[in-house]
Amino acid sequence: MNLSEYFIACQEAVRMSSQEIAKACNKKHKDICHDIRAMLEDLGLEPTTLYYRVKEQGNISYEYRLTKSLVLELCSSYDYKLRYKIIGRLLELELPTPAEMRFYQALAMVELERFQKRLACKQAEQQKQIIANARAIEAIKDQLTLRSNYVDGGLYA
Repeated sequence: MNLSEYFIACQEAVRMSSQEIAKACNKKHKDICHDIRAMLEDLGLEPTTLYYRVKEQGNISYEYRLTKSLVLELCSSYDYKLRYKIIGRLLELELPTPAEMRFYQALAMVELERFQKRLACKQAEQQKQIIANARAIEAIKDQLTLRSNYVDGGLYA
């Protein structure tokens, strides 16, 4: 997986739960779930594909996990203050974690090393070609000098 594929995968992995949306909006979770079901029905999407079972402290509950586009669609029906809170939380979710940043840095270092190796090989090839060309030029100069001496030496004088 190259770096751009990784970024795309990370963006697709950003999801916001209905619990987080309810918390950000100071609304009841069941009301948010109602809004989500209505939105998904209007969009012709199957709600069960986004519905997950969550176990916290021995309690089992269910929540929706929405993609960024669905969260934005949902919050577009809310007032601007709620949209602001939800979009702010989405932006937080998109920020890379320190571990992801270390991964990006390591990946960049690997790519840099590969580039430097390719560059060094290319430079070595070019240096060999320069040396070969210089030898060829010297050989031609030697031939020209011999011919010049032969002509100037009186053979054709």
